[in-house]
Order: sequence, then C-alpha cells, then structure tokens
Amino acid sequence: AMMAPQALVARAMLAAVKRNGGIARKLEFSGRAGAPDYLVAVNNRIAFIELKSDRGKLSDIQRAEFSTLAKYGVKPIFVAFGADNARTIIDNMASDDWASFCEVNQWR
Repeated sequence: AMMAPQALVARAMLAAVKRNGGIARKLEFSGRAGAPDYLVAVNNRIAFIELKSDRGKLSDIQRAEFSTLAKYGVKPIFVAFGADNARTIIDNMASDDWASFCEVNQWR
C-alpha cells in the first residue's frame, strides 16, 4: 500500500530525529484546533514542527494558532513542506548553525 504524502514526510522526519539521537512527540491541543504536528527535541534544543506534503497548505486556523504561539514565546515553529525540508530542519537542530537557521526559517 502506498503511504499518503504526509505520512512519508513524517517517516523521513522521525528517521532524522532518531539518527540525530533525539525524540519526537505527536501533539494535540485538547479541545483546540491548530496544534503543530510534533514537538521535537534534538541536541538539547526543541522545535515545534508542522508536516505538510510538497504541495500542502496551512489552514487559516493553523496560521492563527502558530502566530499566537510564537507571540507568547512558544517557538521555534517550523512548517516542513516535504521530506527533504523536514530532514533539513532536524539536521540543523544538531548543528552549530541552529540560531541563524531559526532566525531565517521559523514561523512568525
């Protein structure tokens, strides 16, 4: 059976987390829509990551919730479009370039 595009993105991200010695937890906000898909911890750093297929789009609810979270310091939040993008985010968590990567790529 073929996996849905988003499932393939999740598999790629989870493999990268494991390869970098981290953990990932699927997120859900009780009674509230718009939570990012995962909380990831790698190299004593955390990130909130929303996974989309290459052609995926954020819903208006997700956009609003991500902006609210970021405003209150719940960050960095990343939206990964496709497997390569997801792997890049995770690999950067383990790198010396994390701060500048966040500055450029995190949700605002």
